[in-house]
Amino acid sequence: MIDLGDDQGMHIAVKAADTSSAAARPVAVYAQGKIFAGNLVIQHPTPAQRFFLNGRSGTSLFTLMLIAAASIIVIVMTPKFNDQNLFRKDASGLIRILGYLVIFHGIALTFLNTYEYRIVQEATQQTFNPLSRFPILLWGEMYAGFVIVAIATWYRRGVQLQQEQDLTV
Repeated sequence: MIDLGDDQGMHIAVKAADTSSAAARPVAVYAQGKIFAGNLVIQHPTPAQRFFLNGRSGTSLFTLMLIAAASIIVIVMTPKFNDQNLFRKDASGLIRILGYLVIFHGIALTFLNTYEYRIVQEATQQTFNPLSRFPILLWGEMYAGFVIVAIATWYRRGVQLQQEQDLTV
């Protein structure tokens, strides 16, 4: 289920920043939204909030679009590996693009977590913080992207070796 910010608003999981009376209540109402059951419900999210913030599904539209792009790259790349000639230059380029896409997503999520923190802080007058995500996963994602780029580099070297071998008799 994709949360596009329906009539019930966008939901962001939050925790109390302190033990103040507003943070201790099960329902806290603010100008931009309300807190209920550990979620900040933004009543009227902006288009940027709908696109970049994680909804109830835990995935933003931004992330879903990058997953779709990566899926298209994989679909285009898969038939190239079924050919007689395994080492092809275009397959190397697609692998490299996939790696850069993964790195870009990790970097973007680092900045989007800061954006989400700022949105929650402004909406709740600094009485709540968003639930923090374990940052090592973002760094692990970026590291995986670097590994994919390294594999693409090795694959490209394999293409060069295959071309040199084809030229020798």
